[in-house]
Amino acid sequence: MRETIDLSILQSPVSGALIRQAAKQHRHVRNIRLIRNLLVAAGGFFLFLALLNLKNYFIDGTPGSWHWVPFLILAIGLLIYSSNRQKYLKRMVRVIALANQQGLQLELRSRDRSQSGFMFNVGYSRVFSEVLSGEWGEGGKLHFETARYKYSTGSGENRHTYHVRYLRVDLKRNLPHMVLDANKNNLRLFGKTVFSNLPAQFDRSQKLSLEGNFDQYFTLYAPRQYERDALYIFTPDLMALLIDGAADCDVEVVDNYIYFYFSPTKAVMTDHKFMPRVFKLLTLLGDKVYDRTDYYADERVVDRQLNVVAEGGRRLKLFETWWFWVALVIGMLLILWLNGFKGKFSRKSGLRGTFQARLNGRAAITGIVAPTRAGSAYRIKSKDAGAVLRAAGVIQKAQKGTMDLTLVPRKGAVGQYNGRLEGRNVRVRGAHALADLLSAISGVGLLEQLNGKGILFSDYQVRFRLTPYQVVITSGSAVGPSMGVSMSGVYNLGSATMDVRGVLSPIYFLNGLGQIFTRKREGLFGFNYRMSGPADDPKVGVNPLSIFTPGMFRDLFKRPPPKVLQ
Repeated sequence: MRETIDLSILQSPVSGALIRQAAKQHRHVRNIRLIRNLLVAAGGFFLFLALLNLKNYFIDGTPGSWHWVPFLILAIGLLIYSSNRQKYLKRMVRVIALANQQGLQLELRSRDRSQSGFMFNVGYSRVFSEVLSGEWGEGGKLHFETARYKYSTGSGENRHTYHVRYLRVDLKRNLPHMVLDANKNNLRLFGKTVFSNLPAQFDRSQKLSLEGNFDQYFTLYAPRQYERDALYIFTPDLMALLIDGAADCDVEVVDNYIYFYFSPTKAVMTDHKFMPRVFKLLTLLGDKVYDRTDYYADERVVDRQLNVVAEGGRRLKLFETWWFWVALVIGMLLILWLNGFKGKFSRKSGLRGTFQARLNGRAAITGIVAPTRAGSAYRIKSKDAGAVLRAAGVIQKAQKGTMDLTLVPRKGAVGQYNGRLEGRNVRVRGAHALADLLSAISGVGLLEQLNGKGILFSDYQVRFRLTPYQVVITSGSAVGPSMGVSMSGVYNLGSATMDVRGVLSPIYFLNGLGQIFTRKREGLFGFNYRMSGPADDPKVGVNPLSIFTPGMFRDLFKRPPPKVLQ
């Protein structure tokens, strides 16, 4: 039907005539337009009330006419929101105009669409929007569909909403289920994938290595005994096209479809980069995949004329959960080598057991694994916290103390844990970031103590959330006779950067007596601080005036900690 397309209308101005035409075609546009008009009317009304009260207050001197302030705030808020609705309306109108101009089918919003991809069987509250479909290529042999897809997992405070932009190309023949996991989207350490961004994990025995440098860009999963079928489809020239055009896309072949899942996940159709890329993929890859699979037949089926795949090749086998959690134990221990690992485990009523090892060959640790409804939980302890910190490369001159680390999986959030770290009597010497912080507050005595015998923290505790991308410290503190430190913030695993803030309370054994007027484990007087940037050399900032602000009012001048990435 076509091999080129004019997308200029997606960046063109939107006229009133186009909006009226789109409103006649789609009820969703009519609803957006109505909401926008109501917001503008309400904003104008409150703006009028604000100006009226302002006149009474400044000109007439009417008592109590300060009510213009909330009216003005309401008016500004409503008008800003109406502006956002107007932008959304224009985006929808442009998409509708593109569909009309190019003879494509469009559905602005849908909840009930049958899809074969594994992505569409995860979570609940599934919504499809901006669903554009049509024919492409010579003779219109390729039927495609592209849309935004939204779904949720978990519940309550553990609920998360995810957005996926996909391109689906219909094929003539049914194929075995295969998935290409793009390494570019995953968390990788030391050249290996630690966490995949896919919402489902596949059995590692189905991993297939292809020739050349393809494995540097994708991890291929194919059903066992279908290795030759995968090699038949993923030829060297097709692999080269995938590397050049879809290195940041997760790709799924299932039934008679091929799906491309895009990153960034929230790309909208009017984005000047997204839609050209969709049609580039259709041109470069869609036609190639269609032709390559046109004569495929599963040799395991008796009648090869039938367009079916044998039972064993229809769906990939998912990763067994208990092995996934066992693998995560290693990941949780800072992705370092464990020497002398010994353990006893049982699968009865879930994975449970005990283990012992030496972290990086130096620090002795013991651990317990126990089942929960969300997966396996872990507790890791050490009688020498200083050795653990040294072995992990966190603080090279930490000494003695105890450590107790607990990791509990979050229900409905794969690869995420609620964590607690606590211990007693750790002595810290020469910590670079802490030295910079003490220098910033001119804590000369404390700085000398840090570089001498070290500063003793008689008690420390941290509450955090571990995700595939971040360690989010929700609350943390370390206190001792010389000083107390509180903290909250984020450590980004991929970029090894941090953004942590809190309060440093000097002479804590006296200053801490004022805790009745402060947040728990903060002194009555303290310095607000922030450390941000590369973890090995963070930028340290201190507000010296905060020492004059009693703890009960200190939070009024602190910014909230960064939010968790979804």
